[in-house]
This record gives sequence, C-alpha cells and structure tokens, in this order.
Amino acid sequence: MKPLIKYQGYSRKEVHDIFEPHTRFVPRGGPWGNWGAIKIDKRPGDYVFLATLGTTQSGHKFDEGITEDGVLTWQSQPGQALKEARIREWIRHDESKNSIYFFLRINKRKNSQYTYLGLLKYISHDTNREKPVYFHWQILDWDITQRDLDRTGIKLSKPTSEPRDIKLDSLVAGEPPARYEAKAQGTEVFRSKKKPDYAKRDEKNKKIGDAGELLVLKSEIELLKKEGLLELAEKVRHTSKLIGDSAGYDIESYNKDGGIKYIEVKTTQGGNDTDFFMSSNEVAFSESHPDNYFIYRVYDFSEKENSAKFFVINGDLKKSLTLTPVQYRLSCRSLKEQAQ
Repeated sequence: MKPLIKYQGYSRKEVHDIFEPHTRFVPRGGPWGNWGAIKIDKRPGDYVFLATLGTTQSGHKFDEGITEDGVLTWQSQPGQALKEARIREWIRHDESKNSIYFFLRINKRKNSQYTYLGLLKYISHDTNREKPVYFHWQILDWDITQRDLDRTGIKLSKPTSEPRDIKLDSLVAGEPPARYEAKAQGTEVFRSKKKPDYAKRDEKNKKIGDAGELLVLKSEIELLKKEGLLELAEKVRHTSKLIGDSAGYDIESYNKDGGIKYIEVKTTQGGNDTDFFMSSNEVAFSESHPDNYFIYRVYDFSEKENSAKFFVINGDLKKSLTLTPVQYRLSCRSLKEQAQ
C-alpha cells in the first residue's frame, strides 16, 4: 500500500486504500470514487477532502485557491446550506481532536492525480453565502517548495496585507482581543481577508520570538529611563538569554516602585487573537508568582520593519486564559500500581 506523504500524487483508489482498505472501491461511484468530502469510516469527525480546481457542478463554478501562506479558499457542495449538520461540524472543526486530509488536483484529465497537501484547520466562513458555503482553511505545516509547485502545477496567490501605521523598530501598546466568537464573516470581509493561522508557525519560529523579546527588553529599559530610574534600568535582565528557558520567563524588569516583574514574551505575526503555546514550567511559574508575572503578547509583528503592537496579561494564567492540553507525557509507573 502506498503510504501518505505530503506533496505526493494519489489516485482516488490509492486514497481509498489508505483510509478504508476494508471497503470496496467503486470507480466513479460512491463516496471514494466520486465525492469531494468523504467521512472516514469509524473515525467520527475525520474527513478526506478531494478538490479539483476550476470544476463546475450544478451550474456553479468553484472558485478555490491557495495563498503563499497556505490559506485555502474552499467551497462545499452546491446544495449544502449553513444550517446543515455537516457544515456545522466543519465550522466547529478542532484540528487538535480531529483530522481533515486535503488533496488537490489542477484538472480533470484522465489519470491525473491528487496531490496530498496536508491537514486542515478551520479559519473562517462566509455567513452571507450558501449553497455552496465558502470556507477559509489553514493548511497545517505548510512548507511546499517551488520544485513541488512546478511538478504539480499548483499556483499560489499573494497573501492579503493591511497598511501599517507603526514606526520602524518600535513597540506600540495595542488592545487585547474581544471575547472569542466563531470566525463568521460577511462576504466583503471574507473575500478581502485570507489571513493564515500563525499559532503553529510562531511556535517554530525562533527568530521572530527572539525579535519580540528584544523589542520588549528595549521598551522596558526606555520606560524606566524616562522615569529617571537609571539604576533599575541597568538591572533589567534578558533572563532567557542568560540562563535559558528553564526560568519560566524571558525578561526580569521592574515597576516604578521597584517591584520586580517577570515577563514572558509571546510574539506573533498574526493578530491579537492568535493562539499561543506555553510550557508547563511557564504556567507553573505564573501560578507561584501571580502578582509579579506578566505576559507581553506581541502581535502584528513585521520582520521587515521590526515593529509590533502588544498588550499585557498579568497573574495566574489558569485564572485568566483558556488552557487546552494538546500533548501528554505518559508514565508506565501507573501500570505497576494497577497490578498491585
């Protein structure tokens, strides 16, 4: 059986054989031979999406594409409405619990294969249009090369961008996000904004993380100097560079009254509502030092301009934020305890 590998080509039968080898494949018939969205047997909430660019169905020409950031514009079947159960399930899709596997081909030529592009994360949907329903998805771990693009014939569009009003090498106070709601968008906003999901990308991008820390470090020192607190300004330390990440915070700074501030910096190129990741050590430190612990959430970071906005979260993170476990460490010691 052909294994599932990103950016490799597959026929519909090969895709079927990977996910449901125990069922019968019918060429050009049934879910695996004909459908665009297939529910995987015995895996509730998991799907395979197979899309062909430029397809016309029931008088509707599908308008689908991918940006350089890996944001996919995708439409459901022409007969599906917003209230339909499967549509609601896709809107609620949580990539940490379920999987949607995305395959794409650029034409319907005989024997043309679908390229596997990766797993999907829900970003938003258009509330004004249905039959079909329009979605934006983030293709996770998006790292396609130009060689793969040339080989598959896939064309990418430029990501959307917004004008910035921030000076070079600056950190400007911004606003925390409003209360979270499902990313439902009107048609005009949906068409104009194809912002990627930055959370996973930020986690892996040490360069952006370091740049955010330096902006905060510089800002803290300058604020203390403006207050005439030169001795405190000289005591500000870039802790993560001096002793590593084991401390539970990145920067050691001070309030105007001399009280210590333990600052953890989390930087993103995304907006102020972008998720971020914390280690168990960092969360535990916030619990034990709630009055002195601060997260500086640096967002809208521009690598080119070395500028960003930020807001501050103070206190025990378990009391102020929603923490979602995405990985567990398991111990076999409990097996011995059960046997006793």
